[in-house]
Amino acid sequence: MKHSLRLQATAARRRCTGESHQSLVGLIDGAPLPIPCAAGTEQAELEASVFLRICRVGSMTPHPAGIVRVRPEPDCLSVRLVDEPYVVQYWAERILPVVHDAGLDPREGITGVYGLRYRITGSSVELYRPGSSALIRLEGFNRRWWELAAARRRLTAKATFDLPQWTGAERLAVRLVQEDNWEPAQLLSPLLRRIRATASGGPCNNTSTWFNDVALRVETTFVPVCAEMTALLCQGPTALGWTVEREHCVCHLPAYKGSCIIEFSAPGQPPIHYSSLRWDSDDLSEEPGARIAELNARALRP
Repeated sequence: MKHSLRLQATAARRRCTGESHQSLVGLIDGAPLPIPCAAGTEQAELEASVFLRICRVGSMTPHPAGIVRVRPEPDCLSVRLVDEPYVVQYWAERILPVVHDAGLDPREGITGVYGLRYRITGSSVELYRPGSSALIRLEGFNRRWWELAAARRRLTAKATFDLPQWTGAERLAVRLVQEDNWEPAQLLSPLLRRIRATASGGPCNNTSTWFNDVALRVETTFVPVCAEMTALLCQGPTALGWTVEREHCVCHLPAYKGSCIIEFSAPGQPPIHYSSLRWDSDDLSEEPGARIAELNARALRP
């Protein structure tokens, strides 16, 4: 196959995941490369729970939630993070579970991803739940930063992430979340596997998502062109099964400050409400480099 055809075969997937063409060449079979969906319920649930908690890392980097790229596989998701201590600290603080108040509903008394544990292997941090084959592999940073953040997390409250098995409260919290569908895994897991599709070429990108009991809300800052994003999410080899129901797009009015708004639907799932804040450089309140240096210095303090 000619080089130009090979590039075309990986283009949509690369735009969604941030993977390099070289890393995908061996997967080409003559057709555009798809993105593997989560292999099973437990993998999707782990990805959804992590995504909901880390998506508000902020907008100091061109990488949404600090994610440079993802590598989706049937039973694993590898995530390369920005090589910045404050991003690693944020991830650890948001997902490692601790008990703040054992007397509360466990969904409120425990913060972090219920049942989440970690191990250091080679150059990565592996996130898993005991008794499950679901796995998220974090890469691209100094593992000492993670250990430092975990040590700080232990000081804030009673840590459960060091325990070899689930606690009863964690299992109850997961059951209650599943019963109320607070973390719609079949929406969130595929979106995380395509997180780069929601980023523009701007200097600072953030993609936030949350569930408000009625719909999944997705919000971006430096928005990609809506037509490009919807093509990646709704058409071709990278489509995740969403359909555009209604759309108010102002991408063709670059000076206009209003939001683009899209309502998606997915079979058997809550509606998805998307909006872009359409930030530009004037929306940055301070120099990102100076702020990042400050955050990194704070993250590295013992």
